[in-house]
Amino acid sequence: MHIDEQKIDVKLSYYYIGHFSRYIKEGARRVLSSTYDNDIETVSFINPDESLVTVILNRRDEDKKAVVSTGDGCVEVEIPAHSIQTLVM
Repeated sequence: MHIDEQKIDVKLSYYYIGHFSRYIKEGARRVLSSTYDNDIETVSFINPDESLVTVILNRRDEDKKAVVSTGDGCVEVEIPAHSIQTLVM
């Protein structure tokens, strides 16, 4: 974040960090996640309340569909181009 006399300039990392701090709780454990697409990045955590949090980053210039699968089932989501989304299950 850059502040001068006239405006506040918020960097994209401010919003990315927001996803992590809003949904991943203190004491969460990182768990294995993987992807078959080099333009999609994921990271997953189990919160102390046993909720699963998966953060998905789409680096592509177009929207991508992603399937998040666990032992309990799966969900398909559309990730807009150049965006980050968080799933809580």
